[in-house]
Amino acid sequence: MIKAKILLLILLLPFSIYSQKNVNITNNFSVTFPIEPNKTIDKIKMRLIGEVEMLTFNCEEDSFNILFSTFEVPEKSFTTFEEEYNFCNGMIHGMNEFQFPGDTLKIFDIEYRSYKGQEFYIKSDLESFYNGGRIFLINNQIYIFSAFAMGEEKINVVKTFFDSFIEIDN
Repeated sequence: MIKAKILLLILLLPFSIYSQKNVNITNNFSVTFPIEPNKTIDKIKMRLIGEVEMLTFNCEEDSFNILFSTFEVPEKSFTTFEEEYNFCNGMIHGMNEFQFPGDTLKIFDIEYRSYKGQEFYIKSDLESFYNGGRIFLINNQIYIFSAFAMGEEKINVVKTFFDSFIEIDN
């Protein structure tokens, strides 16, 4: 029992040094930020689906920057899972080309509950460095996590943030 409590303390420690901020990002999902995020809403033109209204939360400190964005995909934009997958994959490649052209991009499939997604990171020779994110398309809603962190403590903060994405049971 003592070992379990110590393990729990170790797992929660990276978040405990910050004042956490839980945000309901849509009616069905929430995420917990390590610190109070800034919120913006922008209209974005996207090649395949037209103009969307993107809700973005951003928080940063000296050694990390966490960005979370979400927008609704117009119904019937995609007719197959393959089209959805390729759209998300294209967004990842677009972010990489815009922010880190020429850097090595690694992408792999992930799952949250029964929802399929993709996780990506930019390969670096630097130790204690993380630059990557996750993307999900769930019921016509895109959820994008992106983060940069230096140092093991900040990398743990980012991982805890990514794992805080939860579906709210209504």
